[in-house]
Amino acid sequence: MDVRGALRYTNAAFASHFWGTPLALRPLPLPFQIDMNNSLKFGGLGLALALVGPGFAQDAVQGSAAAGQKKVAMCVGCHGLPEYKTAFPEVYRVPMIGGQNAQYIQNALHEYKKGERTHPSMRYIAGSLTDQDIADIAAYYSSVK
Repeated sequence: MDVRGALRYTNAAFASHFWGTPLALRPLPLPFQIDMNNSLKFGGLGLALALVGPGFAQDAVQGSAAAGQKKVAMCVGCHGLPEYKTAFPEVYRVPMIGGQNAQYIQNALHEYKKGERTHPSMRYIAGSLTDQDIADIAAYYSSVK
């Protein structure tokens, strides 16, 4: 290689020439592989994640209806009044949530907390709740008929 050719190397090309592909451009290793027969084969970490991963989903927070009853003071003002209508941010009938499925209530509160549902009052209230609070409130309202 002549001098002019040597000057054309950039840092990345230089590193790539001597050490292979630069780290930033290398694909991430997958925890599994698919062989020629389209069979899924797990590597060491992939197998560990496949076996242990489902256990993490079972560690969800368990709600207590008794604890939830002490945490619904903010909710009762709207959701505890039959046929209640509110005018903020628009006029609509507030749903009664007593007897509703606990998982539905948890999902709704998490969606308000993340901003996926847009009611401003509910977003503020849900944003102030912990995961345990949400599970407790959901357990309480699912037990009320």
